[in-house]
Amino acid sequence: ALVKMARSLEGSLDESTADAAAELKFKLKQIERESAKLDDPEVDPGDVEASIMQLQEEVVDLHQQLYEDLRDPYSTEAAKDWYDRVVRRQVGDISRHGVQGSFAKSRKLPPEADTYMVDFYLDPVEAITNYISGVTRKVEYEKRFGTKTVPKGKRQRTSGNSIDPASNVHDFMSYVSEEMAAAGMKEHEVRQIQKIVEVVTGTGAPADFALETVLNALNTFGTMALLPRAVISSVAEPMTAAVTTGSVTDGFRAFAYSLDEFATFVRGRTARERKQYYKQLGSVLGVIDLPESGEVIANRVGGTAEDDSKNAQRLGRFFFRTGLVSITNAQRRGSLRVGIRYLGQLGEQYAKPASPRMKDRAREVLQDFGVRPDDMDQFADFMMNLEKNEKGMYEIDSIIDRSGELSDMGEILALATRRFTDQTIQDPKIIDRPMFADSPVGRIVFGIQSFIAAFQRNVLLASAKRVQREYENRGITSAAPYAALNVALPLGALYLSHTLVSAVREMLLNPDKWEEEKEADNLEMYLLTLGLSRSGFTGRMDPLINAATSLKYQSDLSNMLVGASASYYARAAQRMIYPTLGLNSPNTVSAEYQFARGTYDMIVPFALSILATHSGLGGVAQAAAGVTAAAGSSPGVKHWVLRNIIYQLYDEEYRPGRSGRKSGSGSSGGYISKGGYSN
Repeated sequence: ALVKMARSLEGSLDESTADAAAELKFKLKQIERESAKLDDPEVDPGDVEASIMQLQEEVVDLHQQLYEDLRDPYSTEAAKDWYDRVVRRQVGDISRHGVQGSFAKSRKLPPEADTYMVDFYLDPVEAITNYISGVTRKVEYEKRFGTKTVPKGKRQRTSGNSIDPASNVHDFMSYVSEEMAAAGMKEHEVRQIQKIVEVVTGTGAPADFALETVLNALNTFGTMALLPRAVISSVAEPMTAAVTTGSVTDGFRAFAYSLDEFATFVRGRTARERKQYYKQLGSVLGVIDLPESGEVIANRVGGTAEDDSKNAQRLGRFFFRTGLVSITNAQRRGSLRVGIRYLGQLGEQYAKPASPRMKDRAREVLQDFGVRPDDMDQFADFMMNLEKNEKGMYEIDSIIDRSGELSDMGEILALATRRFTDQTIQDPKIIDRPMFADSPVGRIVFGIQSFIAAFQRNVLLASAKRVQREYENRGITSAAPYAALNVALPLGALYLSHTLVSAVREMLLNPDKWEEEKEADNLEMYLLTLGLSRSGFTGRMDPLINAATSLKYQSDLSNMLVGASASYYARAAQRMIYPTLGLNSPNTVSAEYQFARGTYDMIVPFALSILATHSGLGGVAQAAAGVTAAAGSSPGVKHWVLRNIIYQLYDEEYRPGRSGRKSGSGSSGGYISKGGYSN
């Protein structure tokens, strides 16, 4: 073992220690050769044993020398490795690779350790959040890639040594990597597969460079500046259930169930009990999570660094106080209710089909939701006989065992309902985004595109694949009506719902744009196009379409490449710099208005985000701060404030998007004097 350690530390050893290790290895081989001679009947065993005794004495001396020589280099390498884990705070393998592993268990640290370690201590809430995330990720990783999944007899690595003995044992990923390389796969291809697994499972080492914290903070505050009113855009999202089930009625049912949790304090005891029950059921099945330690909201608005819990908590707190967390969880619980009902219908359709075609369809959809073929019969029977109490609520005891763990069919139900819910109220996964999007720079570039990425995969592509499957399995005569009634009609209802919500949002929060489009006789087309984008129908092409039209945000192809957050700050800075370039006309206050707007965009949303995420606010203050953040950054409020500032400073009113000349100058511009609007 000492020789093996010396070889792994070879670059850190002086010449005499390396020579001692080589000599010790040589003498151990000599002992093996001498021992083999004892099987030869022509050899005098006494001479062999004497030789072995002599070699063993020499080995003892070398062993002592090597042990003493290795103390310092081993301690140095172990300390560097431990320090690296402290700094990186890797959560992928908390049991072995974390700083709380065997080092802390094998000794009791003296009191002065606090003096040295104080800079590395985490806030208790942050530490608990990281621990929960780490434990969950470790357990799930072990299920799929743990040592127990490696064939017996092949768990020891054949190449590579480490000072950490556990690192010399295969997990499934390292084992299959060696197998792929042995089969002829190129090294860079093996590395790419390993990298994909690390990114998806969250077990790779986080990026380690000085700007990481700054970039994550920039992305966090940029996201909060851009999406404080996301709660309004998400109002119509439950209608996506119509696409998932192929029934418009289910879309309205999911929408109604989402509203069922509203104002329960005035609707009576039954409504409050029902809300509490579905909160419990949603937690048991895993379709909702906590705002400050969960990932659903972070995933929806673009993803956060796994090791950046402070910004993740800030983002979760912000969207909790602006209402997005509450409405999202209510919608996911409403979708859960529709999902369980739909799974029950599929179970009955599979077990008691009206025709073989209906049974095949039920089987295909259940497989889409994660039900394996060998579990299909049992799960269908389970769903048909899922017990309800006298109030029509499912008996949770039929889903979980006495130990509190999900039963075998409960596990499948949890998986199926999570998939149904994720396809209705989007919970983007890492796999929905490009790999680059989960780096500090990539999170800024891809910004708030996670939702449309998930919508494209879960709704648009999934709908197309269902139609294709229907055509391949049952022909055009079945695929045509299926596409019309089960796909096109629900998609149309979803589009109409989002368009109506977008129209109300624009009328209330962006009245200047409303009036501008109305005066241009383009209001209807503008709202129809906006509904197409806000509903997600443009998919991954949405950034390109928005770059050409500036439909939702002012954007172009150049700033699209740096991401929504970075371009938001860049545009604000550009507006502030413009008056200093000497390009301002004395006949307009356009440049002054743009400077005021840039200053507003740079300061006000940032300040409102700080206020809305302050941890010391009470219940009423939290709600007020959230509403203020949403309203204060809205176009309507922003332009109203800026117009009044310009009016007070220059005694003139100004509206952007028009020519900006004074009233009475003969122009049909948008400059407005005290007397009113010019034509």
